[in-house]
Amino acid sequence: MVGISDGKGSGIIYSDGKIEVRFRIEPEKAEYKGKYNCKEGKSYPEKGTYSQGNPLSPVSVVIPMPDKDAIQAALEAGAAMAGSVVTANIGVEKVVLNTISNPNIRYIILFGRDSSGHMSGNTILNLHRNGVDNNRKVIGSKGLTPYLKNIPSKAIERFREQIIAVIDLMGIDDVEVLDKAVGFTIQEPKNAVRLEIERDGNTESFVLFDPGKFGKEPMNISITDAIMTNGLYEALTHYSTSIIVPSIAKAYPLLLDAVMCAGLEQDLADERLSFTKELLNVTVHIETPLEDMVPSGYKPEAWLKDSKEVQQYLGKYANTYFSEDLTVGLDNGKISNIRKKSGEEGMKYTYGYFIQKHYEVKQILKVANEVEESIRNKEPSRRILISLPDPKIFKKVSEVPCFIDYQLFPRYNKYDDVWELHATAHMRSHDVKNAFPANAYAFATILEKISSITGTRPGTLTIFFGSAHVYLNR
Repeated sequence: MVGISDGKGSGIIYSDGKIEVRFRIEPEKAEYKGKYNCKEGKSYPEKGTYSQGNPLSPVSVVIPMPDKDAIQAALEAGAAMAGSVVTANIGVEKVVLNTISNPNIRYIILFGRDSSGHMSGNTILNLHRNGVDNNRKVIGSKGLTPYLKNIPSKAIERFREQIIAVIDLMGIDDVEVLDKAVGFTIQEPKNAVRLEIERDGNTESFVLFDPGKFGKEPMNISITDAIMTNGLYEALTHYSTSIIVPSIAKAYPLLLDAVMCAGLEQDLADERLSFTKELLNVTVHIETPLEDMVPSGYKPEAWLKDSKEVQQYLGKYANTYFSEDLTVGLDNGKISNIRKKSGEEGMKYTYGYFIQKHYEVKQILKVANEVEESIRNKEPSRRILISLPDPKIFKKVSEVPCFIDYQLFPRYNKYDDVWELHATAHMRSHDVKNAFPANAYAFATILEKISSITGTRPGTLTIFFGSAHVYLNR
């Protein structure tokens, strides 16, 4: 039921038995302290699935699940912007940053259906009400991964201060209701309207009118800035996470944080009788893998004394990928590559053995030749691969290798007139806390060596983990 008025400035604009939306004109309740006609600021800093309307409007409309008709109705009613927000982390972060870049925006209306699992609408509502905890999780959110890790605390504080109210019209899909709600927010104070929303026996009440712009200058912050400095991650669910970083050192804390914050804690012990926190299907994309390669504070072995020894250890560990029987240890007190004896337990499990001997092919040289052939033929190949597992010998080794394969993609950069070499490594399983920096360092070293052999410029490194986990009982 929509649009019943008593003719005296009040009435019901929606009722379906579950939600009822009422209004009445209450000009005496308006408290106007702002200024009209705020200068139009810069464009919103974050691109996304939204459309821009009147930049002087005091209201932005968030429609969690895409609805073109609702977006159009919101803009025609006078909203500053309207669009969908599916995810409860980067999607919500973009709403925050775009809002604080325009001090005219004082209200947010949530409309339509919330996004399943992510609950982005519920997250925005609780962000305004409750803020975030020390782990940057939105307090009270029902979303799977409502962590706002990519924007500064000052942006969250400004958002909560600037926005007067988040008006929850989720569960309603009648655009006439949205049209009226947007219209109420752009009234002059003398025409202020009290909007009441009754849901499940509880009533929320808002006095709506245009209060004028927020009394502070716009804050122009971009998530792109976060990528350039510290990287960012988006945990869509427990089964899909993406991390984009400038370097290995920047990737380590983000990957560890993603697993510890958004990972599922396992109730059952795994094959090693261990309990973990785990994220599945994690992608880490590193823009410059040969720069800033060693994370601060990382210590893969207890006997390493300082950062210099950690650097030496990682270099020696990377060497083991290029020989069939090398390990890392101490030789007369110095960090060294130690050659294992033939037949020694575990020798056939080393990555170097699989890469350099098992298939009776020295795969590093093989793929280097394939890269050179790709460039010589001016063909950007998708078939250059180092492969490790062999089902025939799984029963003869203690475990299937964690490192599955390594792909190389020679690509021509027409702007710099140079061939670049990009790499992708796949790991079935990964101990994030203890092993990530060492393996990422080794993957970057493979890229560096093959680039040197082939005369290509080292490009990006992307690492995919089937299971990224942290052990809880070690």
